[in-house]
Amino acid sequence: MSTSLVITKSDLSPDFISEKLSLNASFARLPGETPAFREGVGCWTYGYDESFSPSVEDQLQALSGQLESRRAALAELVSQGYSVQIDITGSVETGVALWLSPTILNRVKELGVPLSFTSRCAPLKDEFDWLS
Repeated sequence: MSTSLVITKSDLSPDFISEKLSLNASFARLPGETPAFREGVGCWTYGYDESFSPSVEDQLQALSGQLESRRAALAELVSQGYSVQIDITGSVETGVALWLSPTILNRVKELGVPLSFTSRCAPLKDEFDWLS
């Protein structure tokens, strides 16, 4: 699992975002770069993964701590047409649950950016595996 601030726009400049937020990107891609990111838009991310902590709650805590003092800059990016969100990404397996405390969800809410989830599904052995 990983937790990242994800900023996208069709004319995104990764250097501009890094300067605006005073953070170095964990991953960045210019618009139109190959391989393309989400229909070719530019992408800039900053985040934490399992090498930091296997706990998504810990990752969100660290990320929100980094972003609290940057709320105004994030709001300005949104007003300039950037898509700004916090994304939790990971693999989904039968019987696995993701639980986030109300405290951390409130902390994310206070940042003023949406929280999204991106999942990769493990292949099913048969079509009814998801029921077990």
